[in-house]
Formats: sequence, structure tokens, C-alpha cells
Amino acid sequence: MHSGHVRSYPRGAEGLCGSSIRLGFTNPLDRGHAHQVGRKNPAAGLPSDAQDEGNMKELQVMFKAGGRSLRLGTLADDGKDILFQYSSDAIASAIEFSPIRLPLRPQAYPDQQNNYLHLMRVPGIVYDALPDGWGLVLMDRRMRAKGIDTATISVLDRLAYLGENTMGALTFEPADRAMAEVRDLTIFDMASEIRELLHDDSRVVLAELAIAGGSPGGVRPKAVAFYNPETDQMSTHEWRVPGGHPWLFKFPTKEDARFSCALEELYARMSDRCNLGMEPTKFIQLPDGLTAFGTRRFDRYAAGQRVHVHSLAGLLHANFRLPSLGYVDFIRATRLLTRDNREIVKALQRCLFNVVMNNRDDHAKNFAFMLNEQNEWRLAPPYDLTYAPGFRGEHFTEVGGEGKAPGRAHILTVARAGGLKDGAAEVLIDSMLATLTVAAFRQEAARLPIPAHVIDQVAKVMEANRQRLVK
Repeated sequence: MHSGHVRSYPRGAEGLCGSSIRLGFTNPLDRGHAHQVGRKNPAAGLPSDAQDEGNMKELQVMFKAGGRSLRLGTLADDGKDILFQYSSDAIASAIEFSPIRLPLRPQAYPDQQNNYLHLMRVPGIVYDALPDGWGLVLMDRRMRAKGIDTATISVLDRLAYLGENTMGALTFEPADRAMAEVRDLTIFDMASEIRELLHDDSRVVLAELAIAGGSPGGVRPKAVAFYNPETDQMSTHEWRVPGGHPWLFKFPTKEDARFSCALEELYARMSDRCNLGMEPTKFIQLPDGLTAFGTRRFDRYAAGQRVHVHSLAGLLHANFRLPSLGYVDFIRATRLLTRDNREIVKALQRCLFNVVMNNRDDHAKNFAFMLNEQNEWRLAPPYDLTYAPGFRGEHFTEVGGEGKAPGRAHILTVARAGGLKDGAAEVLIDSMLATLTVAAFRQEAARLPIPAHVIDQVAKVMEANRQRLVK
């Protein structure tokens, strides 16, 4: 891609990435399924055919969270495999940055060929920093506008392109310095230019949005900006918003209904009734019929410091594009990471909310965990809550073995997997049902510009979901 942005080393050089990345070790989680990369001798450094192929690319992965900064490790691409090795500083810290599939160790990952091919061949912790959907569209169009053939670039090139323009706590060095500085954009500017981009692959628009919206994941167009809800000041430049905090704003696509942002705001308000701990949100109506939905970012502290966020998909190396996990997996991961009964209860509440409110686009990237300043794992606040019928009417994350019509027994199966007693789970189910009523839904919906037929449709589905949970 850009010579010098991702360091390249001639094949045949001694060692890998100028370090002692060693090959051929087996992940204890996958014993019996090892994939030997290159030589079987773990001290060999390079694959045996190193002299015969291209260049070695290397990228440093930095961890910057809560005022801490260290080199997490090194990514290396030899044209055949992408390897990751923790740095000595990361190992010395004794912080488990990705404890389930990528525990600290001096040897390189991966151990088997199919360990994370579905994650663009990088570990889940790194994959979480990459955009998908809208962010990837922006990245590809911006690269093509600069004359870059996106079919020939590697995932390391994409990470270098992001540099520090990432969600979460990971950044990448050396970064692609060719990124343009974004001008000061208002929310209306962003909405207008996104609409223009959806109709016209404009180089000017691409340059403006590449930084403002190039990192968040998900299908719908997004942009990040600083916002102060008390003064209603907003800007893509922090210094122009006293008391501002990083927010994420979503905009409808051409295919989305005009009320999609209002509907997501409605779901946020219903989650507030359940005390799910969602970050503050705002529905914004703009000129020319444009709308936006904003939510405060939880991957940043108030002072702007980064927070380490790890999605369930990244944590388990799961393919979030396939229905590969269930809520049993989610609650077990919550129990394993947090060791806190309060967090387990929160996980079950998320499950109940999605079941009652028919949020069936509940894939593994829509759940996440955060590492706090005390190095304790906690559930990240809920996000991407909205009405979603699901593929063939099923939950992406199955509920106790059921995807289409989960009932009370299926919820109890999930609760037991988290170590919750039936009695406590029954109380929680009844409490959520008492809060998530159709009357409450209609009351909140009346305050937003959502068509009556849409409210009626959601209310009907919601009541059917509720009835399956009634004892």
C-alpha cells in the first residue's frame, strides 16, 4: 500500500520482525488441533521457505487506556501467515488483555490455520479495532480515491491506515500519515455529506468523513464528534466544545426507514426504564428531513482517555456474521471474566430485553466487555438496541437452545448457565415483564415521530413475546 507506513523486511532476514517471534506452539485451548506455521522448531524464527517469498510486514500494536501506555505486541505478515506476539512489557504487566483465546505468553499466535481466518486473519482483540460495514465502505472508497487497489492491500495496511483513529484502546504504529485533517463538521454537515456519499463517490466528502466516521463498526453510516448535551454544542474538534464528551452519531441509509433513528431512541428510552445502564442518547431532527441518533461513547473516559473494550465475538474468536453463539455462551463469558454476580444479572437482563423487545439482530459483536482502571472486567453498556425481526424470524444469538420463540424455560436455562438460582431468575423475569409493558412502550413512542402503524406492529410482536415469558 504505502511504502513506509507498514514496515517491510526482506524475507531471509534473521528472526521475525526484529524480535524472537517463535512458531509452532499449541494454544492450550486448542490442544490436538495445532497448526504448525513454518518450521516445527519453535526457535527457528522464520518459516523454512522464507527466502522464496516477498517481504515481511510488521506493525506495532499499542495499548493506551486510562493513562497507561505500552506496546502490546507485534503483528507480522509474511505473505502466508499473520502472526501476533505479545511484547515483554505486556507480559510483565500481568494484565490479561484477551484472557480466553489470547492469554499472555511469550510464543507467537496463532497455533492453527483456522484459528481466526474469519477475523481477517488477526486475533479477536485486534479485529475489534477494525471497522466493518460503513467504516469499511469509507475506508475502501477513500483508498480507491487515492489510487490504491483495495484488492491488493493486507489487513496490516488497513490497521496502519487507522493508526490512532480507532475505537477502544488499541492503536497502530507506524500509522499512515496521509490521512487528511477533518474540518469542523456540524451534525447537519455530516448527515448531508453522508447522504451525498451514498449517491456519489465524492473525493471531497470521502476526505472529510474518513476520520469522522472511518472507525466505528456496523452497517449504518456513523460519525464521531464531541458533544455537550447541556449546551447543545457539537463539533468534530474537541477544543470547540467546552465540557464536551465523545459521542457516536448514526444516520439512516438509503434503505432505512425515515423513522429508524427515532425507533432506536425509543428503544434506548425503554432500556432506561429497565436500568440497563445505557449511555445517554439523543434523537436529532435536522433540516431537509434528515435525522440522527447519538449516544455517548463508552470507550472514552470524560477526560478523553481510552477504555479497553472487547466484543464477545473478539473475545471468543467467534464469527459474528453467523449464528455461532447463544446467550448461554454470553452469560458464561460474563461469569468467567467478571466473577461478579451483579454483572451476571445484567447479562440476563440484556437477554430478557432483547427477547421482549424483539431485538433479534443480537449478534456476538453487539455485546462487549470493558477493562476498568483496576484491571477488572465489566459488561460494557448496551448498544445497538432496536426492533429487528431477525433472519427468518430468529434471534442471531439463540436463547437456551431456541431462536424463534424463546419462552420462560429457555430464559431459565440461560440463567442456570450463569450460576443463578431459579428463584432469583424468576423474580428478574417478572420484574422485567412488569417494566416492559405495551402501555409503557406506547407512552414513550408517543413522544417521537414514529408512524402509528409501526408502533402498532412492534407492540403486537412485543406482546406475543411477553406472553411466552409469563408464568
